[in-house]
Amino acid sequence: MASASPSWAILGSVPRVLAADADLPPGADLSLALPEPPRVAILTIPPRIFPGRTTSRSFPSVRAVDASGLLLLHADQGPAKGPTVIDLPSRRESCWRPNVAGYFVLDAKSASALPLPNPEYIMHPGHLGLIASPADAGHYMVAELQMILGGDRADLLCFSSEAGEWVTKDVRYPLPSRPLSPNGVVSHSGRLWWVDLSWCLLTCDPFADAPVLRVVPLPEGKALKSREAWGLLDKYRCVAVSGGKLRFVDMYSNRNSGGSAQIGVWTLADPDSTEWTLEYEATFTEIWDDASYKAIGLPRKIPVLALIHPTNPDVVYFFLDEHLLGVDVRARKVVECEVYELVAPPSQHVGTRFVHAWQLPRTPCSDDDVTCPSQSSRVPKPVCKFFLTLQGCKNGNSCSFSHDCGSSNSKNGDGHAVESDSGTNGINLLDEINVFIRHGGPTLSLQVKLDEPSKLMMNTLRTRTRNYFADMYFWYG
Repeated sequence: MASASPSWAILGSVPRVLAADADLPPGADLSLALPEPPRVAILTIPPRIFPGRTTSRSFPSVRAVDASGLLLLHADQGPAKGPTVIDLPSRRESCWRPNVAGYFVLDAKSASALPLPNPEYIMHPGHLGLIASPADAGHYMVAELQMILGGDRADLLCFSSEAGEWVTKDVRYPLPSRPLSPNGVVSHSGRLWWVDLSWCLLTCDPFADAPVLRVVPLPEGKALKSREAWGLLDKYRCVAVSGGKLRFVDMYSNRNSGGSAQIGVWTLADPDSTEWTLEYEATFTEIWDDASYKAIGLPRKIPVLALIHPTNPDVVYFFLDEHLLGVDVRARKVVECEVYELVAPPSQHVGTRFVHAWQLPRTPCSDDDVTCPSQSSRVPKPVCKFFLTLQGCKNGNSCSFSHDCGSSNSKNGDGHAVESDSGTNGINLLDEINVFIRHGGPTLSLQVKLDEPSKLMMNTLRTRTRNYFADMYFWYG
């Protein structure tokens, strides 16, 4: 039987941009393969969403992820040819920006992309967050906190999927005159949390008619001077949700009484509280000395922080020498290690902002249960255009497009009918198998039903083609 889908994924922030729009299946705005962690999932988008060339200075970026299956993508639309004009009740200005702004809400379940209107209203993507409505399933809000240094008021710029337009909400700004570092926005407990890894968090309910910003300082002794380690802290710190609670992970200038570098994890148990609790600390020497670390053969050097496991707060992931390794920090043991692949940046620039721990949408019924209400109302997956070609789909079971070949009369990626040789519908056949054929790299993954003669035929095929294919595996259900 096919393996269960992962409950979460490590999503690379920077998508892969295809050479042409036609390289995606018809009607799809994106493609997304979801391998099991610690392998990194890579989003693929067409050039109509990001028309520029991806470089180390210019690239699209996923700014936020949500367990509803929504992603918030920043993708500029090319060089600006004139001034940017902003006309809002609370803000009227004309300015020069190097690029035409572009922001999209992506729905991974339907492979669709919605461009947000008036993207020029957004001042900084690092202060932009996405949150699904806790009271109205299917609706969401995109919100940016816009503040003026030294002022005691700020604007909360909100786009609601229900209203379909931007609304500005005036809020009291509770911080003194100091820049708020744009270290991302976290969605938790029906609120958005603006993160400054050097100082504090700001949080509010963006759905409220009159939102109230509240300050949550970092744990005692963890606040830094203004602009200290500016642009570097995401290599050593992060704030994220793990096990249903907000966690602060720190390894910046973090040493024990003996001077050994260490990592610590703090928990904000109550979203209404400002008190952090230290969960555990461990030195890297203790991790390096464990047999599990010695077994992977990596050097004894301080890694770069990647993320914390979204459901198990004991496990933290690190970048080290082209590897992504998961460590049970409380137990001082390496539990996962894999060579990682990111579209950008170069390895010396990696940090927590280049990966997301994404808890995937929950489905109460299996994908094969057509009687399930959530399945019958779901937007059908576009058919994978590569699945029925000789090369096959390189994403295999992780492909976000349909590989359905159970029907006796299906269509390939070009829209041509493909007749079943047996002339019977797959539902009436007996045993289910998965077939994986590797030849020169890409993997062709099929899920079909076989009766006894078909099993014999496939075993014969395996024997006769053993010298041609690199390998062929059969799992009988």
